[in-house]
Amino acid sequence: MVQVLDINASRKLLKRYKIPFIKSKKFSSLESILKSSPKFPLVLKTASTKVVHKTDFGAVFVNIQNKSQLSYAYKHISKVTRCKDVIVQPMVYGTEVIIGMKTDPVFGKVLMLGIGGIFVELLKDVSLRILPITKKDVNGMLNELKLSKLLYGFRNTEKVNLKLLTSIIISASKLAMKEDIKAFDLNPLIINSKNAYVVDARIVV
Repeated sequence: MVQVLDINASRKLLKRYKIPFIKSKKFSSLESILKSSPKFPLVLKTASTKVVHKTDFGAVFVNIQNKSQLSYAYKHISKVTRCKDVIVQPMVYGTEVIIGMKTDPVFGKVLMLGIGGIFVELLKDVSLRILPITKKDVNGMLNELKLSKLLYGFRNTEKVNLKLLTSIIISASKLAMKEDIKAFDLNPLIINSKNAYVVDARIVV
């Protein structure tokens, strides 16, 4: 039976492989969020594992600046998802990357790397490798991306920490190989010149 891990199980599994997951807190009511004295700006998203594309579903709000916006976001999310459980995360900035894995009936486990967030569906800018992979494979994947300039610093964009990104990709490949996982999407992983955080993960076991 296919099962999607919830946020707590996902975070624990990623932590085991030193893959950084953004600080996240689960709440079941607007009142409980407000009582926690949340720090703005923040991100609010549904905790439901049934919603795959949260942005398309209207189940995630980013850059929430005040209590009024928070109240609107919570009411909207709980209405469209019919789920009162939500996740609160701090707002972080950087380039969005997706690291994914699927199990192919012929090739086995295949790792995907691409520019993440909402653009992965729109641009289809991804690179694939059959697992296991090496650092040389990762460098090749990065250079194959059409939007790789975003990672290396394009015009006014900040160059990302490529050493850290490479390390996370290798860790994700080890996770895929060592654990009994059918598929996963770490989307997005937000990375800048100093830090990187997975802000959403869908892990299928």
